[in-house]
Amino acid sequence: MKKYIFIFMKQKLTLIVLGIIAILSSAVGIVGTYLSGMFIDTLIESTYVQELFHVSIYLLSVFMLGIILRFIVGYLYGPVKERIVYAFKKHILYQKKENLDVEFSYLSKRVDEDTRQFIGFVLDNYSSVVISTVELFVVGYLMFSINFHIGLISLIICPIYFVLYRIFRKPIYNKSLDLREGSTRFFQNYADNLNIPDKEHELDNMFQAYYKKFKSYVFVNITMNSSQSIFVSLMQVLIFIIGGAGVIRGVTTVGMLSILMTYFNQMLGNISYFMELAKKYQVTRASVHRIDELLI
Repeated sequence: MKKYIFIFMKQKLTLIVLGIIAILSSAVGIVGTYLSGMFIDTLIESTYVQELFHVSIYLLSVFMLGIILRFIVGYLYGPVKERIVYAFKKHILYQKKENLDVEFSYLSKRVDEDTRQFIGFVLDNYSSVVISTVELFVVGYLMFSINFHIGLISLIICPIYFVLYRIFRKPIYNKSLDLREGSTRFFQNYADNLNIPDKEHELDNMFQAYYKKFKSYVFVNITMNSSQSIFVSLMQVLIFIIGGAGVIRGVTTVGMLSILMTYFNQMLGNISYFMELAKKYQVTRASVHRIDELLI
């Protein structure tokens, strides 16, 4: 993949700005979570409405800042992604034009699918990897600070996710590669034979062959996701029991329990992100392999 990074360099400044804003947005989210928990404790302990008013103003300010930052990222992301996709497609088609040994409709669809997969993977994750890593350590530290046992339980998820990834890594790559080629071939054949008389039955057979590959990929994907969900549900119930027991014994406040549960979900979200990143990496590897085939 590294040999295609040059395609992002013309948008380097915009990508740097997007990365910085995304990092700020993540920091604002962590602060907002803590303030939400503090609001609950303030609500329980307060005797004056003014105390709630002050916390509410802080909370609203943080939420509004987060919305503004996400708006800026969303506004910049779409256009810059489309410009990079266009530049990469142009590069591939220009390299291929002198040796066009495939149908142009097939080539066009194949290049569009694979460039969007590769560009999307890089743009979606170049800053998110850093953000999620830092957020994972920060949230983990905060959870250990609030409740050591809950923090320890949260760490158990990491090796479980790693084992699941190792089990499903190769099947996802193989099924994705097979599905992408099957999809491109099917839609090319469909377009070529659509207006030919007596081809309806043949087109149906083509679709069934593609559909079989699609179902096979979905099965592997959903099996991996369901396996994750089983372990996550067990961890959430265990944390709820431990945190609830702490509230009953008076060693944890309701607000702190709320913060713990939210931080756990954030930590879970970050771990799940890396799991999804690894899965998407296998899908993107398949697309890069297909791009390499065209440019060799």
